[in-house]
Amino acid sequence: MMNNEFRVVKIIRDTALIINGGSKDNINIGDKVVIYIKGEPINDPETNENLGPLTITKDILTVEEVYEKMSVCETGYITSTPLLRSMSSMIGERKQRELNVEPIDISDGFDKTIRVGDLAKIERKTEIDLLKVDEDVVKENV
Repeated sequence: MMNNEFRVVKIIRDTALIINGGSKDNINIGDKVVIYIKGEPINDPETNENLGPLTITKDILTVEEVYEKMSVCETGYITSTPLLRSMSSMIGERKQRELNVEPIDISDGFDKTIRVGDLAKIERKTEIDLLKVDEDVVKENV
């Protein structure tokens, strides 16, 4: 079984980094790389049962270059056209509805800054993923 857990070993610019997995790990150009952290264990407040750690995604990148033992991963491009900008102003911005919760109960103090040593895992490229990425780019521009 192949290892699917890697680490960020170098940040080469604000849009690209290198992970310590490459062709020897069956990583291919176009694969998605999820940069993440394993948060602290979450316990059920009533039973005190450990429900496991919450995994926080810092970013999702795409493998652009593959070497034997490392890969260069980059952020995606956001394209904006005059048509999409005008549609956005007609439709309005999309905002997620907030929950009715006590502010003191919110515990998302996670640092999402990507650093050397962060964990990375590969999500294999599929046709469904490609369609989803195209859909997400359209949503970001609407």
